[in-house]
Amino acid sequence: MKGEEVLVKYQDGESFGVHDAARDVLEACGVHGAPLLKVVRQKCLDCSAGQISEVRKCTCWNTCPLWPYRMGKNPFSNHKGNASALTAEKSDCVGG
Repeated sequence: MKGEEVLVKYQDGESFGVHDAARDVLEACGVHGAPLLKVVRQKCLDCSAGQISEVRKCTCWNTCPLWPYRMGKNPFSNHKGNASALTAEKSDCVGG
């Protein structure tokens, strides 16, 4: 399990890593699930010493695969909010 943080090492030498752990085991170790974009944002903050302004100014666009997501948003998403609310607003404007 090269490159993976080991949670448990068994007596026979086998390792038990994060990808092998059940959800309850991870939560007991203090690892909790979070929305992916928030996790990326936290990694970017960690990389820039907790400086929010440095995340915005980051120039690692050619070396970091997380760069497009650093602001906590997916720039490739066509999702622009609550579609049903937008449809309701349009019908009010048209008089429908």
